[in-house]
Amino acid sequence: MVSWLRPRRSAITFDLGAAGIRACQFLQRGREPRLCDVLQLDLMPAEAADPPAAPTFEPALLRRLVGQGRFVGNDVTLVLSPPEVQFYPLRLPEQALTQAPERLEQALKWEVAQESRTEAEDLEVRHWPLPRGRGQPANVMAVVMPSQTARQWCEQLQRQHLTVRRIDVSPCALVRLSRCLWTPAENDLWGVLDLGLRHSTLTVVIGTVPTYVRSLSVCAHQWTRQLAAAFEVAYPLAEHIKREHGVQPTEVRDGNLAPADDRRSTPAGTTTVAAGPRTGRPTGWKPVPHTNVAAGPTNDLGSALSSVLRDTLHTLAQEVGRCFSYVLQSFPEHNAKRLLLAGGGAELGGLSKVLEAELDIPVAPLDAEWERGNVGTWERGNVGTRERGNAGTWECAGCHAACRGRLRRRPGGPGDVMNCSVNLVPIVRRQARIRTRRRAGWIGVCAAVAAFVALGWSVQRAATNALLRLRDNVNALEVQRSEVQRSLVAANAQRTRLLEQLHTVATARRSQPWAERLVMLAREAPETVFLTAIKVDPPEADAARGVRERGGTVRPAVRISAGRDARPTVRPTLGAPGNGTSEAQAVRMLGYALDHSALLQFINTLQELPGWRQVELVRASREPFRGGVAVAFELDCRTAEGRP
Repeated sequence: MVSWLRPRRSAITFDLGAAGIRACQFLQRGREPRLCDVLQLDLMPAEAADPPAAPTFEPALLRRLVGQGRFVGNDVTLVLSPPEVQFYPLRLPEQALTQAPERLEQALKWEVAQESRTEAEDLEVRHWPLPRGRGQPANVMAVVMPSQTARQWCEQLQRQHLTVRRIDVSPCALVRLSRCLWTPAENDLWGVLDLGLRHSTLTVVIGTVPTYVRSLSVCAHQWTRQLAAAFEVAYPLAEHIKREHGVQPTEVRDGNLAPADDRRSTPAGTTTVAAGPRTGRPTGWKPVPHTNVAAGPTNDLGSALSSVLRDTLHTLAQEVGRCFSYVLQSFPEHNAKRLLLAGGGAELGGLSKVLEAELDIPVAPLDAEWERGNVGTWERGNVGTRERGNAGTWECAGCHAACRGRLRRRPGGPGDVMNCSVNLVPIVRRQARIRTRRRAGWIGVCAAVAAFVALGWSVQRAATNALLRLRDNVNALEVQRSEVQRSLVAANAQRTRLLEQLHTVATARRSQPWAERLVMLAREAPETVFLTAIKVDPPEADAARGVRERGGTVRPAVRISAGRDARPTVRPTLGAPGNGTSEAQAVRMLGYALDHSALLQFINTLQELPGWRQVELVRASREPFRGGVAVAFELDCRTAEGRP
């Protein structure tokens, strides 16, 4: 799922050869990688130079190729072939193989230096273990490249803003590529023949481990030179003729192909080649019968090409057969299964049939295996013809296999571990790159931590400032609340004062009937009645007792004396504030009457006066008064007016 959201891309891989430069890049989205883009730059020589010039390393040219293609990133992988890299099968003690990697590398450098007669410090050595065989065969395969060359290439590409992530070798890359087409068994012995312009390299594989790598004397350049000399044509035209017509077996019998020197009868449907001085079939091996391929119509030009190239093709088959025989001597229990052809020379038509007839094992180009769909789990991408030109499907095989080794390893099957994967980038540069990555990682981690610390500090400062502002706001609100409370207290006090003033004004404006009532009472009362006291009380019986408890105001009590010289006297009494209502008020009158008739006349007069609602006699008794006897009385009256 992650690979779909964020696809992985391989490094831009360059296959550096004498015939041209191939560049490609792969994209992995999901489970399978796909081809993003591929470019080919042909460098075929115009003249028949012998030997052909070695491929020149031009970093600026690689930079231009990267800019011309739809490539992503600046990481590159270089795929080299012999003689730029050398293979040395070595025999080391078992104790040395268990040493630390640094010590094992030093031992390998010393052994290779003894073989190549160079200084051990000037070599970049990689290795992988070999399977155990009969006798005392080599147990380690070492791949060697000059350290100075690797460092120079890395530095030159670094100046072109390209980073070398991997330096691979084409024999190992082709083996990994072949593993994408089929999964050999542990006891299968097979080979990959890389037919290049300058040289041919045969890799013999046991199971999945390249066991024997050898450069052969026959190459595609020799075939083109022989054709140019035989037909007296230019070198490019001879190359064109070779690609167009190909070669044919030397003899066609009964619709089956066989070499010219084989005159024995063969069972129908199978072909076996007798061991002899001309055959390249290994002696003592177990040939695998196979079905013949019916020959097409004989081509005169093809027959001519076959006659010209007969010796070189026979030499090639012999060298391949001897290599297989050499390996089978150490591993006699294995069976030779097949030979796969790669490189530009594999495009020679009929070459696989010639080698198949000579070696008596299945021989097929990798290109044909691809076209038949024997690609296993590999998925091809769409590449436009504009970028590819006339490039064959497998001309980018080295690039493809190197990228395949980085992106994904094919699971399943015994011996699945691809222990032949090598990287010849100098250890010093790789360690420096690792240190740079670690330093960059630590710098990134430190920067992230610093950013988090700064962010936390800024958040803390912001939170502190916010708390301070909130505290100031709370204090300001408290002050404002206190001021509002003081304002409310002042407003309540002012309201009380205003209510008192309003009450005073209302009381002053209200009519006061008591003055009139007292004057009228004094005028109408009989002369034989003498009032000693007038008390005005609330109508409720308990009102008089609760007046002082409620803090009432002082009310006047009027004393009226009968007669002409009578003077009303006012004695202050306590009562509740007036509310201006018309409730009846209790008035208590005390006094003396000359006799009971005078008292009755006073009661009748009081009842007839306006404003008096009820008059009741509470008490009447004779008492001494001024040297005589008078009737002391007490009246309880009710009025309808409010209090003064």
